[in-house]
Amino acid sequence: MSEENQNAFKLWISGDVVKKYFKHTKLSKKEIDAIIKKLSSLELKARVQLIARELKDVLPEHYPHALKELLQITRKENLKSFELWPTTEFIQMYGLDYTDRSLEAMYELTSKFTAEFSIRPFINKYGHQIYDKLLPWKQDQNEHIRRWLSEGTRPRLPWGEKLHAAVKDPKKGLEILEHLKFDPSLYVRKSVANHLNDIAKDHPELVVSTLLKWQKQVPKNYLKEFNFISNRALRTLIKDGHEGALQFTGVALDKKSIKCSQLTINKNKFKMGEKLELNFSVQNKTKENLKYIIDYVIYFKKANGDLSPKVFKLKTGTLKAFEKINITKNHNFKPITTRKFYPGEHQISVKINGRETEKLSFNLRV
Repeated sequence: MSEENQNAFKLWISGDVVKKYFKHTKLSKKEIDAIIKKLSSLELKARVQLIARELKDVLPEHYPHALKELLQITRKENLKSFELWPTTEFIQMYGLDYTDRSLEAMYELTSKFTAEFSIRPFINKYGHQIYDKLLPWKQDQNEHIRRWLSEGTRPRLPWGEKLHAAVKDPKKGLEILEHLKFDPSLYVRKSVANHLNDIAKDHPELVVSTLLKWQKQVPKNYLKEFNFISNRALRTLIKDGHEGALQFTGVALDKKSIKCSQLTINKNKFKMGEKLELNFSVQNKTKENLKYIIDYVIYFKKANGDLSPKVFKLKTGTLKAFEKINITKNHNFKPITTRKFYPGEHQISVKINGRETEKLSFNLRV
């Protein structure tokens, strides 16, 4: 992600957003401008937290009264999307002692901007009580509410607090998913799958057994949707070569069934901005049609000199009896914000149905 895009993220919470929140308060224009000035040096989440803290200073001291005024501001200004993040942040920062009022507010807000982050401190503090309060909304007509139930209870939600108890024992979250597993909304189905993928990182066998159970219950007109959920839910396990997950997807597990050969790269020295070309062939060695899942793995050099694998999706399909296919994949070495590149020896390999081939070494100059 480029620096320009980072700045764009910041601008989701801009000076105009600050004005919308505080022009209804006792603050003068000079005081509002002072808050806006503080934004310039802050990233997105810090901007959100700044506004929430400043709101605490100008709204009524008693949280229920403060929340009522804050919700009135959001309605008057017709705040939507990321403009509402300071409101949900205010709720999780100051509303933990008022669960019912806070949940009612999150229910209102989540159809305009997800409250998946703000619900998590409540779950960490009150545990099962919160799941029980969420369950009555499992059949809400609004897909945003149903998706909130799944997304907000994910054990390892990106950008959100980790749900430590759910990481150890995800059964309360699974109880919610049981009611959403055949949801008509793609928005909800994606969340159900991502929730299962979270669980799979700590309880792989539980996820496979859950999907096997659901598979027996799938309505005939929901097969495509269920396949989407299961494939997405198992993506981490498949990358890891988990046999139960691979078997669920129907791929060949016999090492001799599918053979990878002629693995090559276009050269062994690269610099940033250049493209690695990976070539290899895959052949079905049997007289039956076989499903395959092919990934490639790059072992990136870390600061301490160790190599760390990163799996990339490549191709899925079915090989006919004795069929052989040739595959070419290009990988561009370009700067990204989620990875720091280090110079030196790297490695690359191919994974077919969870089994990894030999590794080829190459040198990257940063």
